[in-house]
Amino acid sequence: MSQLCVVPTCKFKSSTLCLCCLKNLCDDHLKEHNDLIRIGFECLKEEMMNLNEEMKMIDLEKLIDVQREKLDQWKENCHEIIECYYKQKCDELQQFSREKFEKQRKELNQIETSINNYHQNETIFRKDLQSLRLSLYDLRQEIDQFKRKGIQVTIQPFLLNNQSISIEDSKPNAFHINRAVLTSPDRTIECTDGWQSEFASNDRSILITLADNLCLFDRNLTLIKQSPWPFEGIYDMCWSSTLASFIVVTEKKRVYRINEVTLATERIYGIEEKDWLACTCSEAYLYLTTHEIGTDIFQYKLLPLIRPVKQWQPPFSCKPHESIHTIRSKDRTLALIIRESLGGVINIELRSAATLNRLWSLPLDIRSSGLWSRINCCSLQYNEWLVVHAASSRLFHIDKEGQLKFVHEYQPKLNNATMFGSNTLVIHLGSKVHFHQLS
Repeated sequence: MSQLCVVPTCKFKSSTLCLCCLKNLCDDHLKEHNDLIRIGFECLKEEMMNLNEEMKMIDLEKLIDVQREKLDQWKENCHEIIECYYKQKCDELQQFSREKFEKQRKELNQIETSINNYHQNETIFRKDLQSLRLSLYDLRQEIDQFKRKGIQVTIQPFLLNNQSISIEDSKPNAFHINRAVLTSPDRTIECTDGWQSEFASNDRSILITLADNLCLFDRNLTLIKQSPWPFEGIYDMCWSSTLASFIVVTEKKRVYRINEVTLATERIYGIEEKDWLACTCSEAYLYLTTHEIGTDIFQYKLLPLIRPVKQWQPPFSCKPHESIHTIRSKDRTLALIIRESLGGVINIELRSAATLNRLWSLPLDIRSSGLWSRINCCSLQYNEWLVVHAASSRLFHIDKEGQLKFVHEYQPKLNNATMFGSNTLVIHLGSKVHFHQLS
């Protein structure tokens, strides 16, 4: 017995079974069904043709040029860094050579004075003569060596690997922190407990404060270098690709520069002493914030010499009753952690690095328990952000539009956290450091 057409409003018997959807249809509805499929194919064909025309309009060379500009800027920055480093070492060579020469001249004058004094003295002992002869002989040997070779200059080869620049497809997918991944670290480093738990990283290495030491780890989490930190307490750290150095802000109003390879530390005297709290670097600038309610933001140009460029004060930096806890740079923007007066609401704001105009603002479910309790943030993939609140041991994942995606209370209680590269979350607990691979 024939079945009715599958269309509910149709009273006719079905005439055939549609092979594409396996439904019984009458002649009229089968034609209508086929017409809809045909129209769908026509629409798909039109969409394909439109996409084909759009592809023809793509200026591939322009897209390549935009990215090549980044490479050109990187090359120019490297040239500037090398030129500044070369001039610095030339000055050091000149100063060291002059000091060496003057030291030898002074020693020769002292020997001459001693000989003249003995010559005028009627009594002279053999041991005095022998001593002067040995001193003059040693000095001659040193001067001859200086004449032949001058000052020894040892140059390490310039290292550049294929990981310095990566070329890859842009990925539109969102980035997610998996709650399950945070329950157990992939690796843990034990250390002496201390109140300092700062770190900064680039694509190659991460610098971590472990008690009274600075420890540099590579991408394999292998300890490359360790150096004691004999100076005052560290408030914040950041990495400068332009200077190829880590920048450190301390509690005694000082800013230091740390060599990535040797961990040699030098104070940056081009920055005046202020109550600094936080720091961050873009390719061209260093940004510093003051340790006060009604925070100021200072912008310093990095090359050819570190010098002040701009200062933002309340109400442009923040409101007079607010304070900035953290500042982080990413792709011509600045992320600011801003808190209202004691016990007030804490916001994360994304600003333009050029104008400090607000792009978005998000209030966080945080009530700070102390005037300067630790609140950190770092950038994630795809222009997203991670906020770290030590007092509540919570991680806040925020998307590129300024919307809250994920909140996780980390156990055991954390001191600080940051990202190392695109997929390693580093959690500092004080007595140990956890590393979590996120992908």
